[in-house]
Amino acid sequence: MRITPHMHTIFDSGSEIRKMFVLADQLRSEGKDPINLALGNPIVPPPDEYFAALQSNVEEARRLASEGINPFSYVPNAGMVDARVRVASDVSDRFGLDFAPEDILLTAGAANGLDVLLSVLIERPIVRDESGTPFLRDGVLGDDLSLNLDEV
Repeated sequence: MRITPHMHTIFDSGSEIRKMFVLADQLRSEGKDPINLALGNPIVPPPDEYFAALQSNVEEARRLASEGINPFSYVPNAGMVDARVRVASDVSDRFGLDFAPEDILLTAGAANGLDVLLSVLIERPIVRDESGTPFLRDGVLGDDLSLNLDEV
């Protein structure tokens, strides 16, 4: 596969997160005990309640599968229907408005939600991630990804 020189630079330099993992490993090899607060990288075993909940989830998945329901399939693009029903009810009660599940769009986090929202409102890319994501940093997606609120 052909990779552009710019992408080679990004791959060769590595991400800041990877550099932190390397540094933590180096400190451990020196007998130090760095605290790792990275998501998805726990250093303590889960409590017994975790395993009980996991077993319960496995049993529920088997029950659903026996009823012809695939609990591992993709969710609808707008989000799980049961969750949208509950959110619509909560928002309706909280704000005294009438929301239906069809009015609710669940996203995978705020960044994804903002991306969807802005993509609906504006016909060109407008958001530039400055958080350190190498593929979005350094103009990988182009240099003119700014938003002029006066034009919106």
